[in-house]
Amino acid sequence: MKPRRIGLFGYAKLGMEVANHLCRTGCELLVVDRDDGNLARAAERGLQTLKCDYTDDLELARAGVGGGLDLIFVLLPEDAENVFLTISARALAPRLTIVAVSDSPGSAAKLLAAGADKVIDPFEIAARRITDLIRKPLVVDMLDQTVFGQADLELAEVEVLPGSGLAGLALGAVDLREGYELVVIGAVVDGAERHLRFAAEDAGYRLRRGDVLLVAGPSGDVVRFRADFAPPRTDGQR
Repeated sequence: MKPRRIGLFGYAKLGMEVANHLCRTGCELLVVDRDDGNLARAAERGLQTLKCDYTDDLELARAGVGGGLDLIFVLLPEDAENVFLTISARALAPRLTIVAVSDSPGSAAKLLAAGADKVIDPFEIAARRITDLIRKPLVVDMLDQTVFGQADLELAEVEVLPGSGLAGLALGAVDLREGYELVVIGAVVDGAERHLRFAAEDAGYRLRRGDVLLVAGPSGDVVRFRADFAPPRTDGQR
């Protein structure tokens, strides 16, 4: 299966952390920035880089917006820059998946209106975290020591493709713990209204082409699982 092409716009502190995690997913990552220092730090880590003026549509197209990129992360330091880049990217690529980060309270709505598919609001996440620490301190402590304490843990989406060997399997029969150390959470069912079927509740549901299997586990096992269940190559494919 062809790896996803992801563009990461902005390689400051948050961008560095996002890049570290993306590199473990097997995607093709391009770091885009206009700061020479940020680009140099990315290049030192072996990442593909490109200097780009986000206000120039021709340069955005050269970076792959509207062409080679499947998804972009908008992680620039200022909300105004993130909104402008989101508007420009959406105009160039109506089907591109855009994930943006809001840098101030209230900016999430502006980013969604600008065309972002998903907005990550650090203020909302922090507020929930503080509330959980107060109301459920033991649960938070357990998660920190297990799930969030594992830097290599990944929550991944694996599309069910024709010929992959997953189509037709019952959700409860997809046991990945022995061969891959992965846990199946469920599947997002393809259709007019996509919805999540949990493995614990809908074990008898049979996976279909276009469904998305949700798994959790070490990133290396996710990469192996994707490779093993990729559809077989046909004559003429390279």
